[in-house]
Amino acid sequence: MSAAPVEILFGGAYLGKFPPLNTPEYLEEMYSALSKHGVAAIDSSQLYGEREAMLGTTKAGERFAIDTKWMESIKKLGVSHVDVFYIHWPDTQTLISETLAGVQEMMPRRSTITERSKAISFRQFTRATTLPLHAGETLLPSLRNLSIVFRTYSPLAGGFLTKTRQQIADGAGRFNDDVYIGVYNHMFVKSACLDALDKWRTVAESEGCSIADLAYRWVSCHSLLDKELGDRPLVGADSLRRLEET
Repeated sequence: MSAAPVEILFGGAYLGKFPPLNTPEYLEEMYSALSKHGVAAIDSSQLYGEREAMLGTTKAGERFAIDTKWMESIKKLGVSHVDVFYIHWPDTQTLISETLAGVQEMMPRRSTITERSKAISFRQFTRATTLPLHAGETLLPSLRNLSIVFRTYSPLAGGFLTKTRQQIADGAGRFNDDVYIGVYNHMFVKSACLDALDKWRTVAESEGCSIADLAYRWVSCHSLLDKELGDRPLVGADSLRRLEET
C-alpha cells in the first residue's frame, strides 16, 4: 500500500488533437488545471504528430517536465532536454541490449536528455506498461531489485473500468479490433475480467464514488506504487471537465 499518494504524470495524447484542445487559450486552461492539482509532468510522443509542436508553441516545457519517446520531438517541443526518454513499444524481435545501445549512441551527440536519464543502462531503464493484478508478486519485486522506476500506463485499463459489460460487447472505445489491432480486446475481454467489472461497479456504488474515481484512488493510494522511488500513474483527459473529474 502506498504510504502517500503518488505524483501524477499526465498523458498528453489529446493536447492539441481537436477543438477546443488545439487552441492556445484552451490549452492554457488545461495547464492551469494541471498546475492547480500538482501535476508537474506531461507525457508526449512523436506518434501524436503536430500535437507536440502545439506543446512547444504554448511553451508547456517551461511549466512542466516533458517525457517523450522520439529524439526528433525535442525540436517540436521547444525544449533543451526531456525528463524521461521512453521506448514506446517493445520490439520483441530485437534484444533489449541492442535497443538500449542504440539509444545510448544517440544521446551524447544530441545532448538532449537530462543527466539522470542520460546514462541509460538496464538498471535505469524506465518503461511504461499496464499494471496487472499479479504485478505485486512478480513484476514489481524484480523492478525494485534492478532499481527500475515503474510508470503505470492507463489506471483505467484503457477505459475498461469505466464501461459496462454491454458496452464492451458492443465494441465501445478501444474495445474492438480496429483500435490498436485489438490489443485491448486481447488483454481485457475475458470472462474473468468481465465478471470483475461487474463487481467493480458494485464496489464503487457502495463507496459512493464513480467507477473511474475508484480506479484512480486505488492506484494512487492503495497500490504498490512507491512515491519515494519515483513511481507514477499516467492519466489522461480529453476535456477540461474530464481533467477536473480525474
